[in-house]
Amino acid sequence: MHFRFVASIAVVSAVCLSPGASAGDAPPSPGPLAWSLPMTMPVPILAPVMPSLPAYDPIQAIRMLFLQVLMAADAGDARAQTQMGWIAEHGLMGMTRDLAEAVRWYERAASQNDPIGLYNLAQMFLKGQGVAPDPEKAALLLTGAADLNLAAAQAELARMYEQGVGVPRDPAAAAELLRRAAELGDVSAQGRLGVKYLQGEGVAADAAEAVKWLTRAAEAGDAEAQDHLGRIYLDAPEGIERDVLAGANWLALAGGQGHVGAQKRLAAMFEQGRDLPGSLVEAARWYGLAAAAGDAEAIEGLRRINEQVSSAFGKN
Repeated sequence: MHFRFVASIAVVSAVCLSPGASAGDAPPSPGPLAWSLPMTMPVPILAPVMPSLPAYDPIQAIRMLFLQVLMAADAGDARAQTQMGWIAEHGLMGMTRDLAEAVRWYERAASQNDPIGLYNLAQMFLKGQGVAPDPEKAALLLTGAADLNLAAAQAELARMYEQGVGVPRDPAAAAELLRRAAELGDVSAQGRLGVKYLQGEGVAADAAEAVKWLTRAAEAGDAEAQDHLGRIYLDAPEGIERDVLAGANWLALAGGQGHVGAQKRLAAMFEQGRDLPGSLVEAARWYGLAAAAGDAEAIEGLRRINEQVSSAFGKN
């Protein structure tokens, strides 16, 4: 390499001197050729040596993630403390399931008013997991989470007020909690609130409000709400216009998700030719779905249709 570099300098010097000029004379301005030659010198290009990466180890990745969560939790991060509680409760990331340890982590998170920590700790007291059952303590924790706008806590606390568990039975308080959860987008709360407006439980009966909330839940795929909405359109309570097609469609959606009540209602409509064209085939199909779930009425309906079909073929 050193030799080639010296040779190139010699060539450039020769070109730069004009014919007849001595080496001591001032060199003329370099011409294009004089500057182009060094630029065309071969330059070796060495590819960088890339270090080989270790193979991905999912077990090691999980351990690293666990250590990160643990360090954050030990440092006082409330959300990480809740995550540690969840890990201990369910025996995740290589940990042995330890409900008492889960309670300890949830308590640390709850002491910092982490809403999910409060909710999860309340569930432990409701179920008596890692602690003695204490519905009153659970209600207090859920109240804290509900006040922090955790919809799941509002819906759970509403159930406790409905049943009088850990708190006095209070239908109005339950309805108000469900309204707050429903407005936050909790689908189950929307359906339950719709039923309350339908039945006038904890609120004044209002079919239009019932339809509003049930529609939100039904459109989100809640089978119970779909069944209620279907029956509302078929039965047409005061203030609601009857709509057989809409009612049957909502029942079919609920029945398609395994809702036995909707399946039986549709089967009866097809069997009797009431509001829908009579069809023993469709009636048998819907009764069959409900019968497969063990419903006694559906089993009887299926037997009744089989007898009608057998009798019809016997006459022919």
